[in-house]
Amino acid sequence: VVVYYGSREDRAVIREHEFFFKNEKGHIVSPHMRKAQVVLTTYDMVTAEDWEELRIIRWACIIVDEAQRMKVFTFALFY
Repeated sequence: VVVYYGSREDRAVIREHEFFFKNEKGHIVSPHMRKAQVVLTTYDMVTAEDWEELRIIRWACIIVDEAQRMKVFTFALFY
């Protein structure tokens, strides 16, 4: 489980080191092989702050506790 929260710099470090396996040159081995099986974050991190970085991941499942807030958000993250 990766907790995706913190400052912009903290989240950049998490994306860099905790999401994907990388080779010696720092390139992602495969976008389908992820280190994190579960990413725990807040609605605000997903929608307002980092949705462009997170939408490139092909999520198998997304559970949002504050789903009532989602009707005002573009669902581009989930495609």
